[in-house]
Amino acid sequence: VEYTAQEIKRALEYPSDFGYSGDNEELFKTWTLGPVIIHRDSDLLTESNHASLLASLRVNFGDENDDDAQWSIEHCNHWAVGWCDHLSFRLVESDGATPTPIAIWIRAWFDMLENYPVADSEDFSEREYEYALQSISDTLRWNSERVTLRDGLDYPESCEAIREHLSSHGSGELPTENHSMEKHVLAAARELGFIEENEDEE
Repeated sequence: VEYTAQEIKRALEYPSDFGYSGDNEELFKTWTLGPVIIHRDSDLLTESNHASLLASLRVNFGDENDDDAQWSIEHCNHWAVGWCDHLSFRLVESDGATPTPIAIWIRAWFDMLENYPVADSEDFSEREYEYALQSISDTLRWNSERVTLRDGLDYPESCEAIREHLSSHGSGELPTENHSMEKHVLAAARELGFIEENEDEE
């Protein structure tokens, strides 16, 4: 993993649209502002990779709040995405040219994502699982004016049962960030006997 002199120079340039009020005197000298790792509208994969990156950094390079920390999170406001967090880190040694161990590690970590975009498959799968359950729950609540949960029904367990039903029947698809599957969620709830139609439903 290498950094070219041009890459180092570009990474240490002060962005024209950036206002900094922090106390890191080495920012844009030996430290770079670094890449955006999460923002207000980030998807599940970005959130998962963000969590994995921070956990790995803490294991390999200590906490960002340590006195000798080599990395930090710069929280910024942005006109397009509302807010974003940059991964700021010490890019070069005091000579201004030699990449630091953490800079080499970070480059390798992002190169890894180029080959496979999921840093932690278990974490990402868990987030998809929780999102599917929440989407099913939201679908039932959003349709509460025309469908009614059966009296005494355990809500979390019913959502899990609907998720299992969707996974094992038909196409096997589950609700995702880009596909709510409202019609299929309600159909599964009916098949499982979890909802009753209101008398005034059309």
